[in-house]
Amino acid sequence: MNPIHIQTTIPGPKSTQMIQRANNAIASTQYIGCFGITLSSGKGNYITDVDGNTYLDFLSGASVVTLGYGREDLIQTYADAARKLQHSCYPYSPNEESIHFAESLIKVTPGAFDKRVLFGLSGSDSIDAAIKIARKYTGRKNIISFNNGYHGSTGLSLAANGFEVFHAGLFLDDGFDKVDFPATNEEAERTLSAIENLLKKGNVAALITETVQGDGGNIVPPQGFHKSLADLLHQYQAVYVVDEVQSGSGRSGKWWECEHFDIIPDILCTAKGITSGYAPLSACVARREMAETLTKAQHLFTFSGHLPSCAVAEKVFSILSKEKLLENAAIRGKQLKQGLEKLVGVYPCAKEVRGLGLHMGFEVIDTRDQTPLGGLFAFRCVEKGLYPGYFGPTNNVMRLHPPLTINQEEVQYAVDVISAVVEEWETRRFPQETIQRYRQFSVGLGTD
Repeated sequence: MNPIHIQTTIPGPKSTQMIQRANNAIASTQYIGCFGITLSSGKGNYITDVDGNTYLDFLSGASVVTLGYGREDLIQTYADAARKLQHSCYPYSPNEESIHFAESLIKVTPGAFDKRVLFGLSGSDSIDAAIKIARKYTGRKNIISFNNGYHGSTGLSLAANGFEVFHAGLFLDDGFDKVDFPATNEEAERTLSAIENLLKKGNVAALITETVQGDGGNIVPPQGFHKSLADLLHQYQAVYVVDEVQSGSGRSGKWWECEHFDIIPDILCTAKGITSGYAPLSACVARREMAETLTKAQHLFTFSGHLPSCAVAEKVFSILSKEKLLENAAIRGKQLKQGLEKLVGVYPCAKEVRGLGLHMGFEVIDTRDQTPLGGLFAFRCVEKGLYPGYFGPTNNVMRLHPPLTINQEEVQYAVDVISAVVEEWETRRFPQETIQRYRQFSVGLGTD
């Protein structure tokens, strides 16, 4: 039985009331809501809001919920660990669970060299760790990152972001240079040239990149770009940092998206999906000789290596292997991509489907006036029972990042809903009230 059930307008009255309460209690900077919806529960690959509307989840809580919702094995793993010892404060007193998960990360991340793990609570602090390590190791300050790249909102990670609007008035670290992320071979040549010119100055500690640029619109670079980039950085003794916060833990169809590009980063940063949303946890995995340049207490937190969180992460990694979910991500991602590519070339607004595995984006733009449609189409999908996201500099891309447990029937449902929305737009049957509600309730990361 399909559990999808929509019984109110989107957002419903209870969601609207809840958002008003949130705005009266929580600072507005922490809200970039996609639809004005407040969620209340989840089961399997489905989520339900406070108004009782149930949707097929194609956002995974911002690419976090790798294994779907309500998994009793993960809940029990956390409970058992917390019942034994809910907190050891690893910086003072290590625990076996954190050591075990660190060993697992070392085994499954690319590179046969000696590594060390630095634990934290969010992808942002894992990027901070990488920047600290690179600067300490090289004795240089400058960091290269990409325009429209997103790396977090702590001090150093925020400065690395390529969304300049987030920097306004914050007096951030000035040791960051930005270049364009390439989508074509011609753009890649220009970008590599710009990076080499920066490297020649002799003050670059590292470059930080996503392999596929996520919040910038799921931009996939030419196949040889990352290999050339890594070679160039090492030629100038700079550190190559790959941000796998959004793309890692199997989302791309491999353990790490960088494996698709045949590269081995010096430092790999991960978070989000490593606990499937059951606990906040991040990890920075670095070459030993780099990581060990940081001295006592230069990067630690009270909750570093949190015992129950690491126990859950270890269980998540075990499930990903045993249930062959990396393989499922690759198969279902291919199905999703092929289904949506049928729209490209038939409907003018359907521009491009891009990504790897279930790290997928669908760019939609009205050719009549160049209006970006990613956010608006996502809103319409929600009205029909499919819950995607949207991103890109102008909210021009639908974000399609379902749980890795998604099945063939569910992917086909998503393709059918998105296809229906595209057809509504092109045949001028798109509801005006949907446009009005989108303008009223959606915030989003980009601008449109």
